Amino acid sequence: MCELLRYVSSTTIVLCLALLTAAFHEDDVGMTIPSHVDLNVGDSVNISCLLNPTRFEYPCEMIFENQLTKLRVPPEDIVVMNTSYIVYMFRNAREQSLRLLCKCDMDAIAESTINVGTPPRAVSQFDCRSFDFEYMVCNFTQPENAVLTQYNLTYYINSPDYETPAYCNFDMKPLVVCNITAEHLYRPQVEEYHFKVHSSNSLGSFKQEFTINNLNVMVPARPGQDFRITKLTKDSMDAIWSMPKYDSYSPNKHRGLQWEILLQPDGFAVQNISASTQARLVRFDRGCKLSLIDLPYAHYWYELRLRVKVRTAVAGEDMWSQTFKYRFRTRPRMPDRPPRTDNGGFYINPLETEVRLYWEQLEKWEENGDNFTYIIRALEKHSNGQTRALRPRQQEANFAIFDWHNVLHYTFQLSSRNHMGESANSSFITIYPQTSRFAKHYTPHSIHNVYHETNRSYTLTWLPPQKQEGLQNYTVYWCYSKLAMPTDCRGSIHFRHVSSKTHRFATEPQSVEHDHSLTLAVSANYMDYNTGMHWTSCSVDVNADFEPMEPEVLSTTATELRVQWSSKTVCPSILSGYNLTYCEVADTTTVDERATPPSVADDLFEPFSRSAKTVRAEKAACINTPTTIQIDKNWNKFNITGLKPFTQYRLEMFMFSHEKAGKPNEQLLVRTYESAPSPPRRLQVTVLTDTTANISWLAPSESNGYIREYIVKLNNKEISVNTTLLEDRNNISFLLTNLTSFTSYKVFIIAVTTYRSNHSNDVHFTTFMSAPSKMAYSGTTYVNLKEVQVKWSPPSQPGGRLDYYEIAVTVLRGDYIERRRLSVVFGNSCVLRIPACPDPDYQTKVEVRAINAGVLTNNEVNPQDVLEHQIEFDPDRHHYEGNEELVCVGTDNAAVAAREKSALLRYHNKDNYYLYKSDWYPLTSFGCSQRQLGKITVITLMIVCTTLMLMALMFFATKKWKMMSDIQCTLPEALDAHIKKANAAGGGGFNGGTIINGDVGGIHVNEFLATSPSRTITSQPLHDNHERLHNEEHHLLGRHRHDSGYICDELPFERSISALTATTQLTDNVEDLRDYAHSESSSDSLMGSTGSSGGASGEPEAQDVAPLQRIAEEPTGYVQAGAFGGYVMADKLNAWLQPKAPVQPAAAVQANTNGYVQADALLAAATKNNKSIAPVAAFSGYVNPTDLPQWSAQTQNTPTTTAAAA
Repeated sequence: MCELLRYVSSTTIVLCLALLTAAFHEDDVGMTIPSHVDLNVGDSVNISCLLNPTRFEYPCEMIFENQLTKLRVPPEDIVVMNTSYIVYMFRNAREQSLRLLCKCDMDAIAESTINVGTPPRAVSQFDCRSFDFEYMVCNFTQPENAVLTQYNLTYYINSPDYETPAYCNFDMKPLVVCNITAEHLYRPQVEEYHFKVHSSNSLGSFKQEFTINNLNVMVPARPGQDFRITKLTKDSMDAIWSMPKYDSYSPNKHRGLQWEILLQPDGFAVQNISASTQARLVRFDRGCKLSLIDLPYAHYWYELRLRVKVRTAVAGEDMWSQTFKYRFRTRPRMPDRPPRTDNGGFYINPLETEVRLYWEQLEKWEENGDNFTYIIRALEKHSNGQTRALRPRQQEANFAIFDWHNVLHYTFQLSSRNHMGESANSSFITIYPQTSRFAKHYTPHSIHNVYHETNRSYTLTWLPPQKQEGLQNYTVYWCYSKLAMPTDCRGSIHFRHVSSKTHRFATEPQSVEHDHSLTLAVSANYMDYNTGMHWTSCSVDVNADFEPMEPEVLSTTATELRVQWSSKTVCPSILSGYNLTYCEVADTTTVDERATPPSVADDLFEPFSRSAKTVRAEKAACINTPTTIQIDKNWNKFNITGLKPFTQYRLEMFMFSHEKAGKPNEQLLVRTYESAPSPPRRLQVTVLTDTTANISWLAPSESNGYIREYIVKLNNKEISVNTTLLEDRNNISFLLTNLTSFTSYKVFIIAVTTYRSNHSNDVHFTTFMSAPSKMAYSGTTYVNLKEVQVKWSPPSQPGGRLDYYEIAVTVLRGDYIERRRLSVVFGNSCVLRIPACPDPDYQTKVEVRAINAGVLTNNEVNPQDVLEHQIEFDPDRHHYEGNEELVCVGTDNAAVAAREKSALLRYHNKDNYYLYKSDWYPLTSFGCSQRQLGKITVITLMIVCTTLMLMALMFFATKKWKMMSDIQCTLPEALDAHIKKANAAGGGGFNGGTIINGDVGGIHVNEFLATSPSRTITSQPLHDNHERLHNEEHHLLGRHRHDSGYICDELPFERSISALTATTQLTDNVEDLRDYAHSESSSDSLMGSTGSSGGASGEPEAQDVAPLQRIAEEPTGYVQAGAFGGYVMADKLNAWLQPKAPVQPAAAVQANTNGYVQADALLAAATKNNKSIAPVAAFSGYVNPTDLPQWSAQTQNTPTTTAAAA
């Protein structure tokens, strides 16, 4: 039956959960059931967790986690129903609050809270207070319960059927505060209130009842409302204040009030005068009146404190009202008394030039007014009876100083005064002349002051004076001493008389808060004589510790300390000696002080030390056995020797007697100066490569200071290691860099404080081999037509022994390697057969590299390189054989070659050697044709060539221009002579002719042509100017205007001839001459020919032929004309031959393709003008100057006509 019920219940739960699962919202990930539950202690509950299957595609691990402990619940308490449903069985619960979080893997699903507690329990500490009949406050404490419990407070006055709720505040749990005010029907005159506390939670409910007497818990309001003083005197005070609810506390109606009256003068303890006759409090017109009498101090501040409570109130300080405080000051009056003093209350200084008076000051409360001071009237009396009033040299509140002479009599009267007046009485001090007696015999001696630490008192002892006759008593004085002023008092002095038979006086024990160092004095009082006060010279307590000493360090070295102390406050008579103890202590320098030690760069030899200072004892514990030295009591200096450098020591000193040792001074810490440290230890090389070496060493065993740096001595080089940059200052590691491969080194270390240590142990090491650097090419020498010798220089950084070289000869076709052969050479050169050139694309490169063969067993090779060597792949391993035509032979000696081959075989044994190979260095190359230049190279070459060509053209053009610009326009000698001759015969007559800009033989052409007929030109023989004919400065050339012709000073030559012809009416000979000039002669000849015919009379033929012959003799080349670009062109000749208007062209000349006028064309033109001229076929081409006379002679055989002069 039970099994059936369990099955039915399980089935029901599953069905319900299935329905719940079906009811999931699509956004829900799951839920826990129940989400909250309250349990009784010991009960059980099941917490279910379901997942929304639509939100999880894959199964996950479902767990419950305690949110307070962040731990999983025990797995044995979880029942897994399926992949989306588990149940947590919470059994036998103890009192607690629990939060369970259901999680799917790391994802949170939902949370359930479980509170395990009890039904409501009784509250505690229920109590109430009423405040001055205004309102009531009730408090109670809630019991602890994990299950949330509600509390409600109600009250009733007469009938329980009419309960009134109270307003409660639960913010101060577990304390609950409830207020009952007029709004909540508070009735101040009701005596009893009945309260009910209703408690309830999900597990049950509970009720409690309390009865409170309202009047017994009533707290009155603070008194002092409208407080004012009605009467104030020097010793009394009357005051009144109002109290509106006084009648509510009246004894006739209720229980009455109890008052507390406290009075405290400033500086005194509080006095309760509530029940004394000094205070009287009565009711006064809806308030109270207080009268205080017999106040002890006039013009002094008092504080009055009042509070009140109901006389029948329950016990407790909280039943009193708040305290009312009021300060007042009594009225002033004159001082009641003068300062107390004694006849021996004076002190004469050792120089006997001044006297100091002491008196006992009045207390502050005795001053009785403002502007309080002491009045001293001094009278000086001489032996003759004359008197003189004295004024004090200095006056303070407790003493005054006057001038003093030991032969005079002095009387001092002391009184007190304030702003109300002077005291009625006075005190007197009389000083008798000290010379009247031998003062030393009337003076106490051996005065010692002993301090008793047990009760903080002092004992003064002395020996009586030598003269005791007439001795009445002694007076002992004491006061708080001033530092370094044994005869000065800090504050008032006090004194007491003792019997003349007593030589010992003990002060009253001091309280802890008033424990001060006292200084004491004694005076011997005679009937009519007194030597004054005599102070103690030393102080010691034989029953307790001595006063602490204050030693100081005068000087410090690396191994010695000089200590000094003072014992003036100690009596030597009871002192046996001094105890000095010192020991080495741990370094107490703070981290900040260590962080910035003096740098070596500042000053290597500047001492680095800390000044002596005191520290707390727990910070300066000895690290070895202390050393103790006993020093004689008469010494005050001592040298401590044999100390360690730069070591901190603790010094302690104390005095001791036969009975007890004194108290040690506060520990004094001092550090000795630095010295040279001990050598660094255990230097070794830990890691070695070809260019680096890591060395390590231990710090010196004795640093003897702050080690600022280590100096690494590497061969002859010093390297500084700053200790502030070291991570570990005890075990130091340093990397040596930039070393040379396969080089021997010696290294040692020096430590540096302010001094250098001896060096550490020497370490010798050799760096590992490395690959050599590249070689330098030395040159190539052709041995014969078939062989060439290649040379190279050794590497600048060999990195080893340079055991041999490898020569690589590589035959390339384009970029493809066709053949390659490696040759081994033990020298710096080898002989190679010149490679053949089968094709223009072939090229042969020759490279070299150096090889270091490191012996594995001799520690020459880095072990890391050996490991890499085992798996190293050599792409050239197959190129040592074959291709014999590419071998580069280092030697032709067979024996040497055999030894080299044997060495090579040995080097290539990987078990014994490791080969360090440099990079390949190109030596030379052999090519069959020039390789095609790159595009950028071609463009660069084109630009360079173009630039050079342009520069060359500019250079020649500039040179040509400069040469042409210097040419002068000059007539040839023949033409010049002809013109002169014509002018000499008949004068030249050129009518209105104008030629500009022309210079002919020093005569401007325009001037020559424009000269009037009457102008006479002196003829000059032609031979005189023959030399000028051959001078290049006398040719008819002008400035260069056209690319291929000449200009005579910018005048076109054709324009000059035309102008000359038009103005002179040229004859036929002139026409013939023009034809001749334009076809064959130069521009110079033309100008000469034209000039010879102008304006002359006589025999024209002779005048015409002579210039032609002279021109023909000149070897000046072809006929030229400036207007036509130098030579007369065929296409220009017709225009030139045509006479200027009105003359019509006579003939036309055909231009051939060459552009120049040829002889046959010129002859044809001349024949046309002169029909009698026969053609001359002997001339072909251009007419040269040598042929011109012959051609001219032929033309002269025909009749010509000469133009007549106009």
